[in-house]
Amino acid sequence: MFVFYVRYTFINLQKNINFLLTIVSTMAITLGTLLCICTLSYFLLFKPLPYPEQDRLYRVSPSLSDKSGKIKSQSFSYPSLIEFYKNQREFSKGSLTYYDSLILEIDESQSNFKSAYVTPEWFTLFNAQTALGRTFDDGESINKNQPVVIISFRMWQYHFNSDPDIIDKKIHHRNISFKIVGVLSENFAEPELLDVGLKTDIWFPWDYNPTPKRALNNWGWMDSKQIYIGKLATNKLLNHSEQIISESYNQKWQSGVKGNENFIGWSAKLKLATLDSIILGDSTKTIYLFLIASIGLVVIAFVNIVNLYISKGIEQQRRLAIHSIVGARKKHISNILFMEAITIMSISTIIALYLSSVGFDLVQLYLSDFLPRTTELSINFFTIILAIFISFLFAYIFTLVGQRFINYRDLSSVVKSSGKGVGSQVSKRVRQILLVSQIATATTIIFVSVNLMQDSLEIINQKLGYNMDNVLNIQLGYPPSSNISDDAIKITLKGLKTKLLELNEVELVSQSSSPLVGFRFFSNGLIELKSSKRYQSGIKGVDDNYFNLLGIDIKEGRSFNEIDIKDRLSNIIINDVLAQLISPNESALGRKLSFDGEFFFEVIGIVKGVYEDQSKV
Repeated sequence: MFVFYVRYTFINLQKNINFLLTIVSTMAITLGTLLCICTLSYFLLFKPLPYPEQDRLYRVSPSLSDKSGKIKSQSFSYPSLIEFYKNQREFSKGSLTYYDSLILEIDESQSNFKSAYVTPEWFTLFNAQTALGRTFDDGESINKNQPVVIISFRMWQYHFNSDPDIIDKKIHHRNISFKIVGVLSENFAEPELLDVGLKTDIWFPWDYNPTPKRALNNWGWMDSKQIYIGKLATNKLLNHSEQIISESYNQKWQSGVKGNENFIGWSAKLKLATLDSIILGDSTKTIYLFLIASIGLVVIAFVNIVNLYISKGIEQQRRLAIHSIVGARKKHISNILFMEAITIMSISTIIALYLSSVGFDLVQLYLSDFLPRTTELSINFFTIILAIFISFLFAYIFTLVGQRFINYRDLSSVVKSSGKGVGSQVSKRVRQILLVSQIATATTIIFVSVNLMQDSLEIINQKLGYNMDNVLNIQLGYPPSSNISDDAIKITLKGLKTKLLELNEVELVSQSSSPLVGFRFFSNGLIELKSSKRYQSGIKGVDDNYFNLLGIDIKEGRSFNEIDIKDRLSNIIINDVLAQLISPNESALGRKLSFDGEFFFEVIGIVKGVYEDQSKV
């Protein structure tokens, strides 16, 4: 009978090829989308991180509050981080990480690489396996100054052509030759600790991190690139451990900033955040909206296919009536309907699995900078089980729909009357239910889409305060093995600027810090000398073309000129927000400012503030 059902199904579907193609194409596309989004949701919301004992992994972050209780910083200073790393007792193992980027010369070409400076525990905590070589050992821990590096599988492939003899070869950086001791596995899922979509290319020992020398012993110099990840000891309670490390850290930090007037009345405590909460961030809302939208698409497709099955069920009553006359019972007819439905769904599911794999590639290509863990996406056990479940569920429902509109008692009379006047009709109530369900689902999808669009438009339409149209940013580097003087660098940059301006496509050139790069903050803050008041304000190095290039308005005074730049005059330009704080009742032009009590400037201009991370600066 099974062989009969299969043969009959394929013969019947060949006669109804349009019906088959319509359902398969509809279900394959919608199920492919659903499987892709459901798999992504599974990775983000349910699947444990691919790290041993990940429920015990925590990121430790300081919370520095001023005397009014307002949080001013959530980053470690270098000495406070080292002190905590060496002396804490609540974690069985902890690692240090400093993220940065650098330019390396490989095979006579220069490229920009994402770098990380870590202690050996980092590779153990995150179960980092190697394709070649090894990870760092205790001999490359803090204060050992061993010039070794580990590179990513991607860097090994694209920049070293998968050289099987890569181990012990050298990479030159900062006039130091670093020996390559390992290549991480292609399957290593790097924890996105600093940014979503983070893909580190090269790992250095912690000792080589680029922390400025002035910050090494400065307890008030905060740096968000420094991260501590620890594994909580098995016999430790979270809240109790957080309280203990906070009390100890606050005492050490207060002692470290003693005598610094900028931190009078401040307090420090440490917060523990689970690793999955750090990696997932605020992407939960987005993934739920994607999930709702994909389910809505499947519902609409499902309702349309139900309509097709209702029509087909009515049309095929004469054919089924013949089966009834020759002895087919109700269960035999149900088996025929189910075999047809499961065949259609099987074909649809196979195509849907292929389309979902294409969807994974698209997500990794376009959404890896917005959604975490996308690099782990692939067809897995969850995807296959979900596909099989949906396939059988829909086949069962389609069978029930087909049965619902077949009158088994009157099948024999269908043949006698040639099918006239005795066919089943779809009731008005059923038609209304199908119509309302489609409208409700479409409305839900529109609502979800509007929510996503509003969030996107808020970001897109956020006025930055500067113009980036047709503005290109060039990052320059020079061979690290060469000894180039500062004067030689200045001459080279001046020549490059002249060459660029000779191009017809180039209207203006500015040798400045990018507007997309954050401001530099000093530990002692900004001091207005007349009132001796302190302000938390950052500084950025720019030249005489910066404001003109980006279309930033000069509200008072003037911009820099060539004399300011050439003679390195102690002039400074501030924004209108800071000017209002410094001098609310009169112009801030001419005011004297100092950073850290060492660098003194005079205000020569006031510009309109720009937006950075939703804060006007």
